[in-house]
Amino acid sequence: MNRLLLTVLAVGALGCAAVAAGADLDPETAAIRTTALNYIDGFYTGDAGRMERAVHPELAKRIVTTDPKTGKSTLGQMSAMTLKPADSAP
Repeated sequence: MNRLLLTVLAVGALGCAAVAAGADLDPETAAIRTTALNYIDGFYTGDAGRMERAVHPELAKRIVTTDPKTGKSTLGQMSAMTLKPADSAP
């Protein structure tokens, strides 16, 4: 548990440092940062507008998972529509 707390604090400190340095970013780096923050904040707060600004409409996120009991692998997929909160307008 202490390890997790230290990790969260370290990531938070790095994030604060990145925000403080944000004023000195070139336009391309600033756009990448904005997109990443829109994705993260949009996903975790359920803000469909931010999520839409962050991902391409034809996004296809894929992950291979393996069942530890059977050893069988399956392919999971999320689309841009899957990432949008269910209560948001299309």
